Amino acid sequence: MSVPKSVTKVSRDGSVTYTSNVDAVNYTLKELTRGALRDVGKYLRKQYRLNFYARFRKISGQVGKGTSYWVRSRECDLQIGIARKGVGFWGGFFEIGTSKTPKMNILRNTVYNNIPKIIEIESKYLSELNKDKPSLSGLNEGEYGDEE
Repeated sequence: MSVPKSVTKVSRDGSVTYTSNVDAVNYTLKELTRGALRDVGKYLRKQYRLNFYARFRKISGQVGKGTSYWVRSRECDLQIGIARKGVGFWGGFFEIGTSKTPKMNILRNTVYNNIPKIIEIESKYLSELNKDKPSLSGLNEGEYGDEE
């Protein structure tokens, strides 16, 4: 997606010209927020895998492969989940529990224990707003996906 045009010139009485860049600022804010959420998702996914396999034996690694994150662009929020079918099927049962096994809240505890790191990642991205021309060069849609 390209940056929207940010030059809207409005002149009053032919002497003063105002340049509005509200569209560009909104776009920059949205993209910086999405970039921060992507990095938070990558970090939490990795920490969940480490916490899960610290508790259980890693035989095939299916639960770790079934854990994913996604950033919804319209709502601008982050969702982290464990696959219900196929790869990682049992991860959900360990998270929410069953009638015979208690819930372990591994994903929930991972998020709660890493709140200071989440704040650090978010503040790194949102500190770019203080600059005159924030850099969106670190944001790359190509790196969004399965990284080990």
